Amino acid sequence: MYDLSDVLDFEELTAVRPGSSILISGPAMTGKQRLAYDILTGGARNGDGAVVVTTSDKAADVANNFRDAVPELANSQLGVIDCRG
Repeated sequence: MYDLSDVLDFEELTAVRPGSSILISGPAMTGKQRLAYDILTGGARNGDGAVVVTTSDKAADVANNFRDAVPELANSQLGVIDCRG
């Protein structure tokens, strides 16, 4: 189980089974991207990998932002799928 109790403030989703997908959605400027990075960087620090699907930011920008948040991250632990139109 992935522990999300440091990131999320409600009991319904304090742990997620490995292999689960989490969709974060909501209105603009509500902190969705920060929440996603907080969840993923917490896992990366524990040696877990991450896959990010982006529909607005360039894949290189997503990877750079992630590496800035977790400088010790190995490149093989992050996959970015760029779905920009």
